[in-house]
Amino acid sequence: MLKDTIFWLFGTAIVAFLDIPKATEEDGFFTKIVLDSVKLTVVLEFISNLFAFSVLVELLLLAMLAFIAAMAAVAETKTEFRPAERAAGWSDGCLRILLLIYPCGQRCDWTPTTLPPSSTSRTSWSPSF
Repeated sequence: MLKDTIFWLFGTAIVAFLDIPKATEEDGFFTKIVLDSVKLTVVLEFISNLFAFSVLVELLLLAMLAFIAAMAAVAETKTEFRPAERAAGWSDGCLRILLLIYPCGQRCDWTPTTLPPSSTSRTSWSPSF
């Protein structure tokens, strides 16, 4: 979390600090700053930082995302490449959704547990936090 705090300090905090003269001029300045800071991006960053992959997996994901981004950039140059642009967009979106779902599943650690002997002998699934 130290890395995230440092990025916030040198990114958002300094920019917000430099906008302080606008605080006396604009109504609702601080409300706007808070709402701009707490967006969906913050939630997504929190979820994606719950679980760290191994270095090899991180490098492979980086290569895959770079390839998809390069494919999308080239596909934007001509209209005849429109199907490739859509494929790149879908691939990027699906990969990012999987990268958000996987840490949540790892964090919840769904494991099978058996019910007490007084209940039926079927297996149930329960999260272990």
